[in-house]
Amino acid sequence: IQLLSFSESTAPVSKTKSGLGNRSEQKKVSSLSYSVNVDTANTQQRSFNLFDTLKITFNHQPKNINTAAVRLYADSVLEAEARCLATNDSLVYRVQFDWQENTLYRLYIMNDFASDSASPKLQARAYRFRTKQSSDYGVIRVRYSPQPSHRLQLVMDNKIVAIQSGKDSQLVFNHLLPGQYMFRRHIDTNNNGVWDTGSWAERRQPERVERINENIILKSNWENTIDLRTPNR
Repeated sequence: IQLLSFSESTAPVSKTKSGLGNRSEQKKVSSLSYSVNVDTANTQQRSFNLFDTLKITFNHQPKNINTAAVRLYADSVLEAEARCLATNDSLVYRVQFDWQENTLYRLYIMNDFASDSASPKLQARAYRFRTKQSSDYGVIRVRYSPQPSHRLQLVMDNKIVAIQSGKDSQLVFNHLLPGQYMFRRHIDTNNNGVWDTGSWAERRQPERVERINENIILKSNWENTIDLRTPNR
């Protein structure tokens, strides 16, 4: 007998504070700050992923935002097409741009970019980073026995890097960073495109996710072909 453990999806339970009387809890407001997901340690090293999103992440939500105060330069030339845009996460803004390979970029963030009551102005900052080039990536090709209800998950360091439907006999995973990968197969029983947990009340098990091969070592400028076809019986 095989029993599967799972956590059901439940609505959040509201928590009330007790024993406080009429006192209100006062929290110390920290100064507004932000971080940018680029490596500025060595501008000669190609460190920024061409297919990544440049993000500016705040420690708490700013009151005022001036996106025109964010400017991007490529080899000392101002990129007028670059845009700083809000995301669904109120703490994160992204710099939208079509990155060119092996190019030195400079991101300037002026002191009037963001503010709140505790931080009228932030210190201006400059970030220098270089993008990767096509030869820094690898490719994994997969031969598969087509099953429309299968979703093939490519995993690296316990994180899902890419997902493709198993409806085709040839699957291609492009623009992969060098490293160690593995594949998992999600049996999407109801074909809704997401993994569904189980339900105790409905006597329903969670959708099955299976590890289907050993680790795959991928190098830069390399192509691996993996055969995951089901043998004929």
